[in-house]
Amino acid sequence: MIGKQLLHYRITGKLGEGGMGVVFKAEDTRLKRDVAIKFLPSDAVAGAAQLRRFETEARAAAALNHPNITQVHAIEESDGDAFIVMEYVQGRELRGLVESKELSLERAIALALQIAAGLKAAHDRGIVHRDIKSANIMVTDDGHVKIMDFGLAKVVGNTRVTQSGMVVGTVDYMSPEQVRGEEVDQRADIWSFGVVLYEMLTGERPFRGDYAQAVMYAISNEDAPSPSTVVPNLSAEAVTLTKKLLARNRDDRYASMVDVIGALEGLRKATSRDETKVFHRRKADTKTGLPGVAVLPFTSIRPDPETDYLGFALADQIIGALAYVDSVAVRPSSAVRKYQGQVVDIQAAGRELEADFVLAGHYLKDANAVRLNTELIAIQSNDLVWRESVEVKYDNVFKLQDIVSKKVLRGLKVQFRKSAVSAIQPEVPADPLAYEYYLRAVSYPNMLSDNRLAIEMLEKSIALDPNFASAHAELGYRLAQEANYGLVRGAGYMEAEAAYRRALSRNENLLSALSNLTKLYVEFGRHEEAIELLRRIFQLTPNGADAHFVLSYICRYTGLLGRSIEEVEKALELDPRNPRFRSVGFTYMYAGNYAKAHELFKQHEHSAAPIAWQGWALTLMGERDRAIECFDRAIAMEPDGFVALRFGSMRAFLKGDLEDGSRRIRQLDEELEQRRANDGETFYLMATSCAMLGDRSKSVRWLRSAVEQGFFNYPAMLQDPSLSTMRDDPEFQQVLTLARQKHDKFAAAFAAKML
Repeated sequence: MIGKQLLHYRITGKLGEGGMGVVFKAEDTRLKRDVAIKFLPSDAVAGAAQLRRFETEARAAAALNHPNITQVHAIEESDGDAFIVMEYVQGRELRGLVESKELSLERAIALALQIAAGLKAAHDRGIVHRDIKSANIMVTDDGHVKIMDFGLAKVVGNTRVTQSGMVVGTVDYMSPEQVRGEEVDQRADIWSFGVVLYEMLTGERPFRGDYAQAVMYAISNEDAPSPSTVVPNLSAEAVTLTKKLLARNRDDRYASMVDVIGALEGLRKATSRDETKVFHRRKADTKTGLPGVAVLPFTSIRPDPETDYLGFALADQIIGALAYVDSVAVRPSSAVRKYQGQVVDIQAAGRELEADFVLAGHYLKDANAVRLNTELIAIQSNDLVWRESVEVKYDNVFKLQDIVSKKVLRGLKVQFRKSAVSAIQPEVPADPLAYEYYLRAVSYPNMLSDNRLAIEMLEKSIALDPNFASAHAELGYRLAQEANYGLVRGAGYMEAEAAYRRALSRNENLLSALSNLTKLYVEFGRHEEAIELLRRIFQLTPNGADAHFVLSYICRYTGLLGRSIEEVEKALELDPRNPRFRSVGFTYMYAGNYAKAHELFKQHEHSAAPIAWQGWALTLMGERDRAIECFDRAIAMEPDGFVALRFGSMRAFLKGDLEDGSRRIRQLDEELEQRRANDGETFYLMATSCAMLGDRSKSVRWLRSAVEQGFFNYPAMLQDPSLSTMRDDPEFQQVLTLARQKHDKFAAAFAAKML
């Protein structure tokens, strides 16, 4: 069969074979694309009446246009063989993921929500699948679910019996009414979906037997065993959900996929991050076992505007030193900033930061000396591990962080590699005042007004000591933030890149510069360079949460959503409350899990952008009033930046004020052009805003710019509801084709060379 020409399809390979027929990969020589061709069993369409029935059902399936359903392209006949031409899906069967025990609880729920969304779309059109099973569900390389064989089960019959009495096809997923030969409705799909979910939760099917008749008997006469008999620590919510899905009486099941989706969302919200992440009982625990350390901002005994900055700044420097040690998981500065200037309950803070140890202390500047008293507390036992006092001259403040960080390491009795030892040697600036300016800069929050003050301090620091690597790295970060969210000329991405490069020329192991430059290269579309830098980061900190976050960032821009979600989960497991990971919700937005994205954005309400992103998620969830409230709060916090213009346009769309929305888009359009912005994701967000406001030509222009700049998240573009009005636009389809080409090319290269 390989090499055979059927009409304008050339068979290039065999993909699989089952009770529903044989599937081949083929080239559509007319449209120059890969397709999948399924030949139906000869006894299924043996006569003219059966062939007409097949065509009727296949047309119904072809009418389904949903990102979680495999698209039917054509129904053909050649030399007496009827076949259906479908979208070629590159990925793995869900059955393979289940059997490999690779599914975490969160990922299982995320996949289940996508399957449910596809079934809902079909049921809304009156189409029942009748053969839902894990082998009929593909998970693409970027984590997107595709349900296969819609409409075919009704034609072929999901279970056929040969003359010898053997059952052809998988009966494990059949509903009791199917086993009894009764007419079925959408509740049969709900049962089968329940079997698939049971598989994902336990690694096993609820009904098994050595032969089909035994399985069919069990389905008809026995209740499904509780999944908790396989996975004892499974939550009560998960057990209740599967029990209702697998109720033998169809009237006791969920009435529709809308109800199922609601129950899944409830399960997702009820699933605590503290629960076992990998729950198949034969799979090893994936938790790192590293001691989590949080360094709280130090408290000034005698508040003084001249020295108050030291509390956070010193903590930040100690955290920076500990970040190189691969035998501890240190909480980042951004996670502890909110405790700055507060009287803190150490036990409460430790629990909130999910830390095993908390370093806290207070300091006093007196004349030309600084006295610092520190304590290391073990949170679980509330034991004092050690207490130490340090006093140094004020003009040598940088020695404080070096002394205290080494004491923390000794207190934890950690063992670390020689490369880490050399990496944490403190950087000694040539001028003590340069260090003071730097410390003042890092103490400023990441808000637009404070960001500009930080830039001023850093410029003063560098003027005094041009070789101070950390100051260059922090300046790069602040300039990048200004470019992302401010509208000030001259503070752009190129200046940020130059600052990071200056930092690395002075200290090639400076993690802050490495990770932030990697992200910047992703935004520039320079993905190969980003991957090379990321390799270096993993060498320095193989257990570092930031390394996994940056890898998820690359995968997000290039559309490898499955890998992006995996890396997001690793980063959050290592460091669950890191505000610098605030954009991880974008991955879930692009995957269509808006509720999960909203939940993550809500954890970071200290700045305008995450609040606006909440509004974005709520908009796509259909919660108009709550979305407007978020946009109002974000715009009030930063009325003069990117947030106000971009998300103000979305607010205007929701309120029906298209004139105001278009005005904001025009202004932002001009700003981005004048500033020569380089971030492809920013261009993509512009494209979605323009589409919502009805400006199709501008939407296509920005979308093309996004793809050409390196944001080719093809799966997101394929399903983003904001772009729904663009689907019939030929230029939009051209850009979508370009995005897919770039996405496929990068995916192949990534698989060959990345971690």
